[in-house]
Amino acid sequence: MMHPEVTEQGVRWLMDLPTGERAVFYYHEIRREKTGVHALVAIALSDGSGDTILAHDTFNIGRHADRTRVANAAHKQLGEVHRDAWDLTTMQHDLDTTALATPRLWEEERIAVVEYDPVVEPEEIRFAVEPFIIDGGGTIFFGPPGGGKSYLLQSIAVSVASGHSSLWPVSAAPVLYINLERDGRSIHRRERAVMQALGIGLSRPSGVSYLHARGMGLSTVERLAKKWLRDHDGFGGVELDSVSRGGLGKLNEDETANRFIDVMNGLDATWWAAIGHTPRGDDTHLYGSVHFDAGEDIGVQVKSDRQGGTLGMSLRITKGNDIGNYAAQYLALEFDERDRPVSRIRHASATEFDALTVQKPQTEEDRIALAINETANGELSVGEIVERTGMKYPSVSRKLHGSERFALSRKEGRYSIYRLSHVEDV
Repeated sequence: MMHPEVTEQGVRWLMDLPTGERAVFYYHEIRREKTGVHALVAIALSDGSGDTILAHDTFNIGRHADRTRVANAAHKQLGEVHRDAWDLTTMQHDLDTTALATPRLWEEERIAVVEYDPVVEPEEIRFAVEPFIIDGGGTIFFGPPGGGKSYLLQSIAVSVASGHSSLWPVSAAPVLYINLERDGRSIHRRERAVMQALGIGLSRPSGVSYLHARGMGLSTVERLAKKWLRDHDGFGGVELDSVSRGGLGKLNEDETANRFIDVMNGLDATWWAAIGHTPRGDDTHLYGSVHFDAGEDIGVQVKSDRQGGTLGMSLRITKGNDIGNYAAQYLALEFDERDRPVSRIRHASATEFDALTVQKPQTEEDRIALAINETANGELSVGEIVERTGMKYPSVSRKLHGSERFALSRKEGRYSIYRLSHVEDV
């Protein structure tokens, strides 16, 4: 009879065989999808010193045909003695029964039902980085590309990992920086520069661990991130650069946003933070599904303004679960030489960068006009406008048909291509 063990990776089923070894079923990466419960399933023999994997595959564990296929493949790998000890019919039956019980075990063992005693006072909010990151929470810093967000995230990582509070009050903790965007050499150069720019110096390591996975997705590094947290006894923050490189699907689909939030929360880090990008022509919100905003605990709008060799940044909290209202914060990143990393990072005043304090209202028509105006030929289809602005398809269609600012340029099959009715400065 198979006996279950719930682990951090999933559910493991074990059964002693007459040969002295153990039959093992592994169910890892368990997740509910629209079509049912999917998992990475492996069948193995264990002799106490290690496992011999007989067969494995990722599939909907509710599908009988897929279970039968994997069991058949595994049984063919057994020697004659082991086939007698664990015949095919028994293996298939074992796989059937464990596949049925695994989802219930996985969910019930990990999820607790609790009641709160009103006499017991809950823990106070603890900031990892005040006021932008809280313990137990997730923060998304969003803004247009090229606005210094990666420098910001790395400055936060170095500050927290080294316990350095020159920019923000921090709670010292290890930090894992997941880099899906840049070459590792660039990150190395920037870390040294950030440490010196903050006045930390180079006499000791920053304390930040880097997981470089440029060109890969969040699902690829999820297991490594969990291992890093296990190695640190679950204590540490995780940063992601960036949401756009997560590789979980189209950013404007709700399923992608929910999957992203589930993965980041599922790491069970002390806190997490990520960089997100904004639609073209509209820096007021994160590009993609509204469920990115719904899932984050704190959202921070990042705006920038370059004046000579100085990059000004404003950090404005647009959403904050459990925290009060905070005024915008202003930073200045100084660059002494061209093609060299930052040399100094400091607080700035609200009046130092006028462009950061001006809140220019922008209508949906303005956003559409700006998107069209940014193209080389001044034309876009409805679908392209939706992708560039982050607006919903019906809203874009209504604006295009209801405003004299836009005109139908031509038809390409079933696609309508639009232009501005006249040249305008947007």
